Amino acid sequence: MTDMSLLGDISVIRLGDIYVSLSIFRRYIMKNTKKNFQKDEKDEKLSSDSHAETNNSMFSIENKWGKELTKDGFTAIPNYILYNQSKKKLNNNQMMIIIHIISFWWEKNRNPFPSKKNLSLRMGISERQIQRYISELIQIGALRRFLHINNEKIGRNTLEFDMNHLLDFLKEK
Repeated sequence: MTDMSLLGDISVIRLGDIYVSLSIFRRYIMKNTKKNFQKDEKDEKLSSDSHAETNNSMFSIENKWGKELTKDGFTAIPNYILYNQSKKKLNNNQMMIIIHIISFWWEKNRNPFPSKKNLSLRMGISERQIQRYISELIQIGALRRFLHINNEKIGRNTLEFDMNHLLDFLKEK
C-alpha cells in the first residue's frame, strides 16, 4: 500500500508500514537511477490530489495528533509489542526504555546508540536508574549491547543496542 500525506511541513510517502520523506525518496531514486526527474504539470496535479485525499484520512498521523505534537517526528511501535508486554514480563519502566531505544532506530540495518544521559533527560530519571533498567533488560534477554565507537568525537563512545536481538526476544512465543 502506497499513499502520500503531509507530516507538518514535510511531505511523506507511505511504502507499506514505512513513512519516507518525499524529498528524500526522490533524491534516493535520482541518485540510484542517475536520472534527472523533471516535474511536469501532471505530476504536480497528482501530488496535490494525493495530498488532499490522504491529509484528511483518519490514518494521517498529523490529522490524529496535530502539528504541534508531530513536529518532532514520531515512533512506530507495533501493537504486538504493547499487547505482549505482560507475556514478556516487562514492567512499565523497562517497556519505556525499549520504546525510547526504538525511537533512536532510524534505519533497519543500523543499530541505535542513545547515551544514558540522553535517555535520562528524556525520561526524567537518573543515569544510574537508566543503567539499572538496561541491566535488567539484558538479564532477561531482551537487550544486548556493545560499544559504539564514535570516530567523529574522540572519547564520546556510547553503547549500541542490537535490534535483531531485541526483535528475536519480542517474537519468541
